[in-house]
Amino acid sequence: MGRELVQQGRHGEAERYFKKAVEMAREGFGPDDPHMASACNNLAEFYRLRRQYDLAEPLYQQALEVLTRAYGLHDARVAFALHNLGGFYLSRRQLGRAAECYEQALKMKLEVLGTGHSETSNTMYHLAEVRWQQGLRDNAIQLMENSLEIMESQGVGATPGCVRRRGRLAEMHLEQGNVDQAERLLRAILAYVESTQGLEHGNCATAAENLASALQRRGAWDEARSLMHKALETRSTHVGARHPVVAVTLRKLAELELAAAAAEEAATAGAAVEAAATNGGRAAGAAGNLQPPAQPGVAGRERQQAVAIAQEALSITQQAHAEALEWEARRGQPEAGGLLSWLRPKPALSALRRPQRPDSAALEVAQSWQVLAHAHAATGAGSVAAQDLEQALGVLAEAFPNAAGAASGDADLAAVAEPSSSSSSSNGGGNGQPEGEQAEDEQSEAEAEARSASALALALSAREAARAARVERARHELACGLLAELLVLAQAAESGSGLDVAAVKEWWTAEGCGTSAQA
Repeated sequence: MGRELVQQGRHGEAERYFKKAVEMAREGFGPDDPHMASACNNLAEFYRLRRQYDLAEPLYQQALEVLTRAYGLHDARVAFALHNLGGFYLSRRQLGRAAECYEQALKMKLEVLGTGHSETSNTMYHLAEVRWQQGLRDNAIQLMENSLEIMESQGVGATPGCVRRRGRLAEMHLEQGNVDQAERLLRAILAYVESTQGLEHGNCATAAENLASALQRRGAWDEARSLMHKALETRSTHVGARHPVVAVTLRKLAELELAAAAAEEAATAGAAVEAAATNGGRAAGAAGNLQPPAQPGVAGRERQQAVAIAQEALSITQQAHAEALEWEARRGQPEAGGLLSWLRPKPALSALRRPQRPDSAALEVAQSWQVLAHAHAATGAGSVAAQDLEQALGVLAEAFPNAAGAASGDADLAAVAEPSSSSSSSNGGGNGQPEGEQAEDEQSEAEAEARSASALALALSAREAARAARVERARHELACGLLAELLVLAQAAESGSGLDVAAVKEWWTAEGCGTSAQA
């Protein structure tokens, strides 16, 4: 019943049911009975999903202690409880504790369930994530591969869960430079998505983009370009040509064109050097007269295409940002005109089914300016590229006017969210009405609803604080990248931008990008 109430959004009633289940288990079976552990675990999950972590942790631990006393240290149910506690610590980024729980759970599952059980595979997968975040990359990849082998041996290798794990393993391989392994996995994912969801599905576009990125790392430019165009066509069909997600694909395509042009020029230069070394100066001169005119032309066209693609991405993100600001300004304002106000046309939302948040939309605009700067710099327009970077920094400055104090602001938000445990656990006093038990019940229900509403507000504050922290990290990383690139252009004599190097260095230091402004 409690789970159904949660799905219906009736969190106050759900909390009462979960608490009542704990009380009934304690009274009916005793505090050391496995039924008590199950009830505690359900209430802990409820609090975890509500981000009331201080209330969830002792319940997880209580469930584990009860099961350990009941069944000992060699039982699958104890392993499940350890896995749940590990998941709680992982969600809190307490990696040491999470690893300890997952390792114990995995050891028990291997002993009790064996190497070919799905639950063993599940714990391996989560332990791999912990090891990856701890920096133990090889161990993480091995655990992930073992997890996949178990799923494939069970005949569930074509399920969505297994496909997601393949995608995560491909990401790990790419980050470690294992391009061939990543390509093999990504090809399998693309084939699965095409066969199960169709060529027009958004997941097909994502799979094509990911494979294109791997092929780009390997230098397979033609196939990578074809896949990226395929992803672009799918996204345009699926969400519309002016959707911000299309701009993301366009930026990736522009970067691919720039990388292909650079590789083309590098290959041409290498061929010229080899010809000079093999055939002597006269042959080299002949080769230089024949080949370079065609090759730079190809690279030049690719760079001009990158400029046009980046400009289209910028146009889309600017429109989405304007729409996000318009919707933000209108949100919460009452409609004039009384009961007939619904007849008036609402503001058009040409690119979005639901508007972005203005801060996220601003980050997208700044990223588009950055890619356009890369394209202009590649064409030799250093001064234009510098102006692009300044535009990107201006967008960030306007969208985040209080960025300098963002860290302390996030800390304040987190501090507001911390008292959730005390607010939720307080009993609200015994203000029963003298008229009788019915009045007392109504009063207690009202107090419970008030506590639930307060807990929900605090949970939402914690969620917003976590989002604000993520956005600020993204803004800071982007700003530092923009400043580093701007400093390179400012220091380059050929840029002709007239930028003040000292001013850029001062900005770099104020942003906290490093102890010195060396790009």
